[in-house]
Amino acid sequence: MFWWRNDPILNEFHEHWHFINVGGNDNTRRNRDGEIFIHMHRQLLARYDADRLCVGLEKVKALPDFRTPIPDSFYPHPYLFEKWNHERVHFPARPANQTLHDIVELINGEVSVYTISDLEEERKLLIEWIDGGTNIKHPIPLKWVDSDANILGLDIERQLHKFGHNPPSVLMGARAGIRDPLFLKWHRYVDYIFLRWQNYLGPFDFYYDAPNVTIRTTDIILSFTDVLLKVYPDGQKDEWSEFGKKTFGGSNIETQKTESEFDESQIIPSLHKEESGLTTQAVSEKLFCHCGWPYHMILPRGTKGEGTKFKMIVFISDGTNDMVLLYDECGSTALCGAEKWTDKIPDIRPLGYPFNRPFKDGSYEKIFNELHNVAIRNVTIIWKDDNFSKF
Repeated sequence: MFWWRNDPILNEFHEHWHFINVGGNDNTRRNRDGEIFIHMHRQLLARYDADRLCVGLEKVKALPDFRTPIPDSFYPHPYLFEKWNHERVHFPARPANQTLHDIVELINGEVSVYTISDLEEERKLLIEWIDGGTNIKHPIPLKWVDSDANILGLDIERQLHKFGHNPPSVLMGARAGIRDPLFLKWHRYVDYIFLRWQNYLGPFDFYYDAPNVTIRTTDIILSFTDVLLKVYPDGQKDEWSEFGKKTFGGSNIETQKTESEFDESQIIPSLHKEESGLTTQAVSEKLFCHCGWPYHMILPRGTKGEGTKFKMIVFISDGTNDMVLLYDECGSTALCGAEKWTDKIPDIRPLGYPFNRPFKDGSYEKIFNELHNVAIRNVTIIWKDDNFSKF
């Protein structure tokens, strides 16, 4: 799975997402940013799992605890670094079977200490809160209702999640995080904590929530046209460029870059100049339109021969009840939120609905098969090298 974790566009998306979903200069936050933090990383894990299954691997397992040796080694490429205090900080390597340990950080004469015991205590207090209790860190009870998803997500993101990124590894920064196998294990660990709370919510009663519609077999049509276009060495005459402009719209297609546009010594000062004097909120809005899951990674890779079998589920809810006024003109609202800082996510439903709660009797198929507004179909994704003649 090295190819998946090291995809440059995927890693850029993750870094970009964290630039957008930050706290404002005036301590304001984006709408439901704690909830969308959980949702985005959950979708990332789901896509990773899908491709793992395609190559015969199990779904990624959560980090078991903070003391067990980590079997995965990681040796980041020397070009990977984080800007810290205006200095380049390269990510340290991690040999196989290394354990997390306490660290001491010295910045501008100030000493910060991060201990594994503190991380364990953070988790203990969080679990106590999720289970219905209160403590010194969480004096107000957390309710088992959908509306508290953002409260819990934000607490996890700002406390346990960020604290967990401190022990030495490439996890220190969003720029390179996905490249480290530990990143996926850590986020599965975080996701399981949120899932613990979701399980307390109980199942939905979809019967009273369904619009008066029926999905028929003939209503679902999947149609794809394979396109093979020539690619030229100089990149200037690529047929893909014209195809992309026609299909997706001109400004959404990257043009061929000049050498100076690839030169970091010119790129970074230019970006800093553009963002100089802007608030965090303004920078977030400025960067929003380029936030979204990479097109080339939307579908899992599949397998050769008989392919990999998946389920496609069509679920129709009542849009007149679900919609929030939408002013966005770009970007991915499903993963990145709303474009403007003060706008609301254009869906009143909990993120991940209808899969954000446990299903009655533990079976989504049993529940959905009884509903007229849901259809389930088997689909197969087949890996094809370069022979599209059969299609």
